[in-house]
Amino acid sequence: MATRVPSWALLGESAPLPGFLHVESIAARAAERGWHIHTHQHPELAQFLVVSGGGGTARVAGADITFRAPYILRIAAGTVHGYAFLPDTAGHVVSIVEAVAQERGLLKPAGSGWGVAEAVVLGAAATIERLARVPGPEAVALVAACLRLLDAATDESAVRSAGRAGKEERLKALLAAQPVGPRTPAELADALAVTPGHLNRLVRQVTGMTTSQALNDARMRHAAAGLLHTTRTIAEIGQDAGFDDPAHFSRRFKAWCGAAPSEWRQGVRGKAR
Repeated sequence: MATRVPSWALLGESAPLPGFLHVESIAARAAERGWHIHTHQHPELAQFLVVSGGGGTARVAGADITFRAPYILRIAAGTVHGYAFLPDTAGHVVSIVEAVAQERGLLKPAGSGWGVAEAVVLGAAATIERLARVPGPEAVALVAACLRLLDAATDESAVRSAGRAGKEERLKALLAAQPVGPRTPAELADALAVTPGHLNRLVRQVTGMTTSQALNDARMRHAAAGLLHTTRTIAEIGQDAGFDDPAHFSRRFKAWCGAAPSEWRQGVRGKAR
Protein backbone atom coordinates (compact mmCIF):
# COMPACT_ATOMS: atom_id res chain seq x y z
CA MET A 1 0.00 0.00 0.00
CA ALA A 2 1.46 3.35 -1.05
CA THR A 3 2.31 5.80 1.72
CA ARG A 4 0.50 9.10 1.46
CA VAL A 5 2.87 12.06 1.13
CA PRO A 6 1.88 14.89 3.50
CA SER A 7 0.84 18.14 1.81
CA TRP A 8 1.35 21.37 3.70
CA ALA A 9 1.16 25.11 3.19
CA LEU A 10 4.26 25.75 5.30
CA LEU A 11 5.78 22.63 6.89
CA GLY A 12 3.39 21.25 9.49
CA GLU A 13 0.79 23.94 8.80
CA SER A 14 -2.44 23.75 6.83
CA ALA A 15 -3.39 27.44 6.94
CA PRO A 16 -2.71 29.32 3.67
CA LEU A 17 0.42 31.44 3.47
CA PRO A 18 -0.30 35.03 4.61
CA GLY A 19 0.71 37.17 1.65
CA PHE A 20 2.73 35.53 -1.10
CA LEU A 21 6.18 35.33 0.53
CA HIS A 22 7.53 33.73 3.71
CA VAL A 23 11.11 33.72 4.99
CA GLU A 24 12.57 31.73 7.89
CA SER A 25 15.84 30.16 8.96
CA ILE A 26 16.60 26.52 8.21
CA ALA A 27 16.95 25.93 11.94
CA ALA A 28 13.44 27.26 12.68
CA ARG A 29 11.85 23.91 11.79
CA ALA A 30 14.79 21.56 11.27
CA ALA A 31 16.42 21.89 14.71
CA GLU A 32 13.33 20.76 16.63
CA ARG A 33 13.01 17.78 14.29
CA GLY A 34 16.56 16.59 14.85
CA TRP A 35 17.63 18.17 11.54
CA HIS A 36 15.58 15.59 9.58
CA ILE A 37 12.58 16.75 7.53
CA HIS A 38 10.47 13.84 6.25
CA THR A 39 9.30 13.90 2.64
CA HIS A 40 6.36 16.19 1.99
CA GLN A 41 5.10 18.61 -0.64
CA HIS A 42 3.75 22.14 -0.95
CA PRO A 43 1.10 22.19 -3.70
CA GLU A 44 1.18 25.97 -4.19
CA LEU A 45 4.59 27.02 -2.89
CA ALA A 46 7.92 27.17 -4.67
CA GLN A 47 10.86 27.19 -2.26
CA PHE A 48 14.48 28.24 -2.31
CA LEU A 49 16.80 26.58 0.19
CA VAL A 50 19.73 28.99 0.61
CA VAL A 51 22.53 27.22 2.49
CA SER A 52 25.32 29.46 3.81
CA GLY A 53 26.86 26.96 6.25
CA GLY A 54 26.82 23.20 6.76
CA GLY A 55 25.06 20.90 4.32
CA GLY A 56 23.22 17.60 4.11
CA THR A 57 21.19 15.49 1.72
CA ALA A 58 17.97 16.46 -0.01
CA ARG A 59 15.57 13.88 -1.41
CA VAL A 60 13.80 15.53 -4.36
CA ALA A 61 11.28 13.64 -6.51
CA GLY A 62 12.84 10.33 -5.47
CA ALA A 63 16.47 11.33 -6.12
CA ASP A 64 19.08 12.10 -3.44
CA ILE A 65 21.14 15.29 -3.73
CA THR A 66 24.10 15.71 -1.39
CA PHE A 67 25.05 19.36 -0.89
CA ARG A 68 27.55 21.51 0.98
CA ALA A 69 27.49 25.26 1.51
CA PRO A 70 27.47 27.52 -0.39
CA TYR A 71 24.43 26.05 -2.14
CA ILE A 72 21.02 27.03 -3.44
CA LEU A 73 18.28 24.48 -4.08
CA ARG A 74 15.05 25.39 -5.83
CA ILE A 75 11.98 23.22 -5.26
CA ALA A 76 9.07 23.70 -7.67
CA ALA A 77 5.52 23.73 -6.27
CA GLY A 78 4.11 20.23 -5.81
CA THR A 79 7.52 18.50 -5.80
CA VAL A 80 7.93 15.81 -3.12
CA HIS A 81 11.05 16.55 -1.07
CA GLY A 82 12.69 16.08 2.32
CA TYR A 83 16.01 16.83 4.02
CA ALA A 84 18.64 15.32 6.27
CA PHE A 85 20.68 18.32 7.38
CA LEU A 86 24.01 18.29 9.15
CA PRO A 87 23.46 19.65 12.68
CA ASP A 88 23.58 23.44 12.90
CA THR A 89 23.31 23.95 9.16
CA ALA A 90 22.85 27.67 8.52
CA GLY A 91 20.75 29.43 5.93
CA HIS A 92 17.17 30.26 5.02
CA VAL A 93 14.09 28.87 3.36
CA VAL A 94 12.24 31.28 1.08
CA SER A 95 8.68 30.13 0.31
CA ILE A 96 6.68 31.91 -2.36
CA VAL A 97 3.30 31.29 -3.99
CA GLU A 98 4.59 30.09 -7.34
CA ALA A 99 1.65 31.15 -9.52
CA VAL A 100 1.61 34.68 -8.09
CA ALA A 101 5.37 35.09 -8.53
CA GLN A 102 5.20 33.91 -12.13
CA GLU A 103 2.27 36.21 -12.90
CA ARG A 104 4.29 39.16 -11.58
CA GLY A 105 7.28 38.17 -13.70
CA LEU A 106 9.41 37.48 -10.63
CA LEU A 107 9.98 33.78 -11.27
CA LYS A 108 10.46 31.65 -14.35
CA PRO A 109 9.08 28.09 -14.51
CA ALA A 110 12.03 25.88 -13.50
CA GLY A 111 13.44 23.79 -10.70
CA SER A 112 17.03 22.77 -9.99
CA GLY A 113 19.76 22.83 -7.38
CA TRP A 114 23.20 24.29 -7.77
CA GLY A 115 26.44 24.87 -5.95
CA VAL A 116 27.11 28.54 -6.64
CA ALA A 117 29.71 31.15 -5.82
CA GLU A 118 29.88 31.97 -2.12
CA ALA A 119 29.35 35.67 -2.80
CA VAL A 120 26.01 34.90 -4.46
CA VAL A 121 24.77 32.79 -1.53
CA LEU A 122 25.95 35.20 1.14
CA GLY A 123 24.48 38.15 -0.76
CA ALA A 124 21.15 36.36 -1.02
CA ALA A 125 21.26 35.43 2.66
CA ALA A 126 21.89 39.04 3.68
CA THR A 127 18.99 40.28 1.59
CA ILE A 128 16.71 37.53 2.89
CA GLU A 129 17.45 38.65 6.44
CA ARG A 130 16.52 42.23 5.50
CA LEU A 131 13.28 40.99 3.95
CA ALA A 132 12.17 39.76 7.36
CA ARG A 133 12.65 43.25 8.86
CA VAL A 134 11.37 45.61 6.15
CA PRO A 135 7.66 46.60 6.14
CA GLY A 136 5.58 44.77 3.52
CA PRO A 137 5.04 47.54 0.90
CA GLU A 138 8.70 48.58 1.07
CA ALA A 139 9.98 45.03 0.69
CA VAL A 140 8.81 44.74 -2.92
CA ALA A 141 12.10 45.93 -4.44
CA LEU A 142 14.08 43.59 -2.18
CA VAL A 143 11.79 40.69 -3.05
CA ALA A 144 12.22 41.31 -6.75
CA ALA A 145 16.01 41.62 -6.49
CA CYS A 146 16.31 38.53 -4.31
CA LEU A 147 14.14 36.42 -6.61
CA ARG A 148 16.05 37.55 -9.68
CA LEU A 149 19.26 36.45 -8.01
CA LEU A 150 17.90 33.12 -6.79
CA ASP A 151 16.30 32.47 -10.17
CA ALA A 152 19.58 33.23 -11.93
CA ALA A 153 21.54 31.04 -9.53
CA THR A 154 19.29 28.06 -10.26
CA ASP A 155 18.82 28.64 -13.99
CA GLU A 156 20.28 25.57 -15.68
CA SER A 157 20.84 27.39 -18.95
CA ALA A 158 22.95 30.08 -17.28
CA VAL A 159 24.86 28.56 -14.37
CA ARG A 160 28.37 27.60 -15.43
CA SER A 161 27.40 27.81 -19.07
CA ALA A 162 30.42 27.71 -21.38
CA GLY A 163 28.59 29.61 -24.12
CA ARG A 164 28.87 33.37 -24.55
CA ALA A 165 25.09 33.83 -24.70
CA GLY A 166 24.64 31.98 -21.41
CA LYS A 167 27.24 34.08 -19.65
CA GLU A 168 25.78 37.31 -21.04
CA GLU A 169 22.34 36.40 -19.68
CA ARG A 170 23.85 35.41 -16.32
CA LEU A 171 25.73 38.71 -16.17
CA LYS A 172 22.56 40.68 -16.90
CA ALA A 173 20.70 38.78 -14.18
CA LEU A 174 23.43 39.39 -11.58
CA LEU A 175 23.56 43.11 -12.42
CA ALA A 176 19.75 43.37 -12.32
CA ALA A 177 19.75 41.73 -8.88
CA GLN A 178 22.14 44.27 -7.37
CA PRO A 179 22.80 45.02 -4.57
CA VAL A 180 22.28 41.31 -3.90
CA GLY A 181 25.14 39.01 -4.80
CA PRO A 182 28.63 39.85 -6.08
CA ARG A 183 29.66 43.39 -5.19
CA THR A 184 33.23 43.51 -6.50
CA PRO A 185 34.74 42.66 -9.90
CA ALA A 186 36.56 39.70 -8.34
CA GLU A 187 33.34 38.30 -6.85
CA LEU A 188 31.50 38.83 -10.14
CA ALA A 189 34.24 36.98 -12.05
CA ASP A 190 33.99 34.11 -9.56
CA ALA A 191 30.19 33.96 -9.92
CA LEU A 192 30.51 33.75 -13.71
CA ALA A 193 33.49 31.35 -13.59
CA VAL A 194 35.58 33.59 -15.86
CA THR A 195 38.93 35.36 -15.57
CA PRO A 196 39.02 39.08 -14.70
CA GLY A 197 40.15 39.89 -18.25
CA HIS A 198 37.31 37.88 -19.77
CA LEU A 199 34.87 39.57 -17.40
CA ASN A 200 36.02 43.04 -18.42
CA ARG A 201 35.49 42.24 -22.09
CA LEU A 202 32.08 40.68 -21.38
CA VAL A 203 30.86 43.60 -19.26
CA ARG A 204 32.08 46.14 -21.82
CA GLN A 205 30.24 44.29 -24.59
CA VAL A 206 26.98 44.02 -22.62
CA THR A 207 26.89 47.41 -20.88
CA GLY A 208 29.47 49.64 -22.54
CA MET A 209 31.04 50.23 -19.10
CA THR A 210 33.91 48.89 -17.09
CA THR A 211 33.07 46.21 -14.53
CA SER A 212 33.34 48.64 -11.62
CA GLN A 213 31.17 51.20 -13.41
CA ALA A 214 28.51 48.58 -14.24
CA LEU A 215 28.33 47.35 -10.64
CA ASN A 216 28.10 50.93 -9.34
CA ASP A 217 25.44 51.84 -11.91
CA ALA A 218 23.32 48.83 -10.91
CA ARG A 219 23.59 49.67 -7.21
CA MET A 220 22.72 53.34 -7.81
CA ARG A 221 19.67 52.37 -9.88
CA HIS A 222 18.48 50.20 -6.98
CA ALA A 223 19.05 53.11 -4.57
CA ALA A 224 17.17 55.51 -6.86
CA ALA A 225 14.19 53.14 -6.90
CA GLY A 226 14.24 53.10 -3.10
CA LEU A 227 14.36 56.88 -2.93
CA LEU A 228 11.46 57.20 -5.34
CA HIS A 229 9.14 54.42 -4.19
CA THR A 230 9.71 54.13 -0.42
CA THR A 231 9.81 56.37 2.65
CA ARG A 232 12.97 54.75 4.03
CA THR A 233 15.75 57.04 5.20
CA ILE A 234 18.70 57.82 2.98
CA ALA A 235 20.98 56.01 5.42
CA GLU A 236 18.84 52.86 5.19
CA ILE A 237 18.72 52.98 1.40
CA GLY A 238 22.47 53.54 1.26
CA GLN A 239 23.07 50.60 3.55
CA ASP A 240 20.92 48.37 1.34
CA ALA A 241 23.03 49.49 -1.62
CA GLY A 242 26.17 48.44 0.25
CA PHE A 243 27.29 51.72 1.83
CA ASP A 244 27.64 51.74 5.62
CA ASP A 245 28.62 55.42 5.62
CA PRO A 246 25.71 57.72 4.56
CA ALA A 247 28.14 60.47 3.55
CA HIS A 248 30.02 58.09 1.27
CA PHE A 249 26.74 56.97 -0.27
CA SER A 250 25.67 60.58 -0.85
CA ARG A 251 28.96 61.40 -2.60
CA ARG A 252 28.76 58.33 -4.82
CA PHE A 253 25.10 58.98 -5.68
CA LYS A 254 25.83 62.62 -6.57
CA ALA A 255 28.75 61.56 -8.75
CA TRP A 256 26.41 59.13 -10.49
CA CYS A 257 23.48 61.46 -11.26
CA GLY A 258 24.61 64.99 -10.39
CA ALA A 259 22.43 65.44 -7.29
CA ALA A 260 22.63 64.30 -3.68
CA PRO A 261 20.06 61.65 -2.67
CA SER A 262 17.85 64.10 -0.75
CA GLU A 263 17.90 66.62 -3.62
CA TRP A 264 17.16 63.92 -6.19
CA ARG A 265 14.25 62.54 -4.14
CA GLN A 266 12.70 65.98 -3.68
CA GLY A 267 13.16 66.90 -7.33
CA VAL A 268 11.69 63.70 -8.76
CA ARG A 269 8.74 63.67 -6.36
CA GLY A 270 8.12 67.35 -7.07
CA LYS A 271 7.87 66.68 -10.80
CA ALA A 272 5.41 63.85 -10.13
CA ARG A 273 2.94 66.17 -8.38
